[in-house]
Amino acid sequence: MFNKKGYTLSEVLITLGIIGIIAAVMLPAANNVKPNPNKMAFLKVYDEISTQVRNFASNSRYFPVCQTVGGANRCFPEYPLFNTTQGIDNILHDIQQNMGQNKLCYLLADSMGVDAANVDTTNGCTFTTQRNISFNINTTRNNNQFLSTVLFDVTGNNGLNNLYNANNVNPTTFRLYITADGNVYPGDFASDSYIRTRKSTKNKNLGNAGNNANFVINIGDNRTVVNFIN
Repeated sequence: MFNKKGYTLSEVLITLGIIGIIAAVMLPAANNVKPNPNKMAFLKVYDEISTQVRNFASNSRYFPVCQTVGGANRCFPEYPLFNTTQGIDNILHDIQQNMGQNKLCYLLADSMGVDAANVDTTNGCTFTTQRNISFNINTTRNNNQFLSTVLFDVTGNNGLNNLYNANNVNPTTFRLYITADGNVYPGDFASDSYIRTRKSTKNKNLGNAGNNANFVINIGDNRTVVNFIN
């Protein structure tokens, strides 16, 4: 016959205390592992824009590399997005919406399933996707400059005023810069930080796009100079 010895009350209380301490230490860490929905939504939009812009830039039927500038035929093979004239393909079946300052905006809207009739050019170029993501795209295009600034909010906030700042560490609004060579750069602290969390970009030079930085792209004689204005 075996004598079975049970645990004393003090042993049980000590064990429960240890478990409680471990739980108190581990729960905050477990919460940090939970995916940030705003971050995931941002990265999805970033990937979508990056892919589409690369496709546009590499397709000479969308963006012919040669155009008439100042009465002369000039070619910019390295900077196709600089050409805001009509491409060979009438992508949106409307010549006027296929050229000019808002050309890239209309193309991105079309690639996201937004009809041209639902794109508003009253103040910049704005539209909202079926996934309820609001966009405002402003393109600077003159004789020697090109820059597209993309603001978007992953919650559909048309104000697009929820960017990262010291008092808002979980933003829903993000900024990207698209340059004439078809590259997409982060334009605010959160965008930069979220992209850098990926292994493929941890050691990549994403550009010094600080929280309030702007690109100025000067194009002339087939050269580009990129300056950051802080």
